[in-house]
Amino acid sequence: MLIEEDEKNEKKRLEKDKQENSCIICGEHLQEGLPIVLKTCKCVFHLDCLKPYFKEEIDKGTIEIKCPLYSTKPDCNKTLSHKDLMGVLSQEMFDKWAQMSLTRAVDTMEDMSWCPTPGCGYAFVKDFN
Repeated sequence: MLIEEDEKNEKKRLEKDKQENSCIICGEHLQEGLPIVLKTCKCVFHLDCLKPYFKEEIDKGTIEIKCPLYSTKPDCNKTLSHKDLMGVLSQEMFDKWAQMSLTRAVDTMEDMSWCPTPGCGYAFVKDFN
């Protein structure tokens, strides 16, 4: 009976260790690939697993990208910082995200506007006087 209990406890410990040391995206052990710690929430994933996740979110138009654990780990629903994104994305994808973020910010501010000159792309502060 004691041996069975020890085996059960060992299985539980191994399963917990596997969960804590595995990439939640691919399920592989974190030592098998290049792990990266997200600065915002301290969750750890493989770099190669985060890249497609971030790219998909950006392609969907998501600006406030959350940790991949946000739906399963209630205390991890933080919006990732630009530093987290910069550490994973290519320069091209980061620039796309940054432009989307800037566009949303300018579009939602009452005192900001885009230059009316076609193709200009500059934003300016409105003068209400």
